[in-house]
Amino acid sequence: MDVQEIFHRKEPRDLPAAVQFYCGSEHAKAHSALEDARACWRVLKAQVLRYEDLPCNIEELAKFCLPTHGRFLDSGRWFEPRDGEPTFARGKHAGRSLAAVAREERDYLIWLLGLEDVPADTKHLAQRALSRGQR
Repeated sequence: MDVQEIFHRKEPRDLPAAVQFYCGSEHAKAHSALEDARACWRVLKAQVLRYEDLPCNIEELAKFCLPTHGRFLDSGRWFEPRDGEPTFARGKHAGRSLAAVAREERDYLIWLLGLEDVPADTKHLAQRALSRGQR
């Protein structure tokens, strides 16, 4: 038995439920991109008012929202610090240092840089490692 599963089934954790909880209203136009964005904005404003410990700027809110509270070095969650250097947190090189991959398997980082859905800060770390590996 998983009490969290029961909780999630009985107390939905989706945008309409958040609008109801934080704003006290229905999200009548759910799944319209514009209306969903407006609803998210209303929920965020209500959350910031409700929780005094929430940061009030975008950068700090983004850090707060990381599930591991800053465990990663990048917003793509590809790299984490280990023994003082960036290390792959996922993918086929999970656990290996970024510097080692840059030296030994440059093609992997070139592939990573070519992915469209990889954030700029993740690509910056990979590019920097490639540049250092050429020296």
